[in-house]
Amino acid sequence: MIVTIKVLRLLSKSKYFTLKNDKLLITPNGVNFSIFYQLLCQDLNLYSTRALQNRKLDKTTRDYERNKLTAVHVGLDMAKDLFKKYEKRLCPEPEEYRTNTNMCIYEKQLRMFVELVLHESLNIIEQKGIYRWQTLPHKKGLWREFTGNKLIPMDAETTIDNITQKTYIKFSPIPNIIV
Repeated sequence: MIVTIKVLRLLSKSKYFTLKNDKLLITPNGVNFSIFYQLLCQDLNLYSTRALQNRKLDKTTRDYERNKLTAVHVGLDMAKDLFKKYEKRLCPEPEEYRTNTNMCIYEKQLRMFVELVLHESLNIIEQKGIYRWQTLPHKKGLWREFTGNKLIPMDAETTIDNITQKTYIKFSPIPNIIV
């Protein structure tokens, strides 16, 4: 489980932000929110680019890393939406600080940025690597195929595809539901 203090320690390193006007944290030129998020995921070891490129790895490990990379992209979309939602609290108002090439937040709001925008999506990425998650038509959320003779956890939302007769379990951030 990713803890807020771990992310704050990582973000306090100078490669992510530079201090401007003694109150604003700005990413280096060319590092927008998407790039920032992917770099953070790599530094937190949520996925391994080395494992994705290694041809000698077994299929299970490669699939595990691909699932995590897919989860990073879903988490990025989720974090972008949350960032837009809390943008007025986290970012300065003047248009001169907001550009497409970099990201700017208040220094005093860094902890709130981690807790409100990053924390949930990073924990979801960490948990999603085990299974292949997908969207189902006419269903909200992410689902995985349920195979084998394991018990379905209590409180897990399930569905059966009438055409293929496959059972699916909905993703939940509660760890005991996805195991």
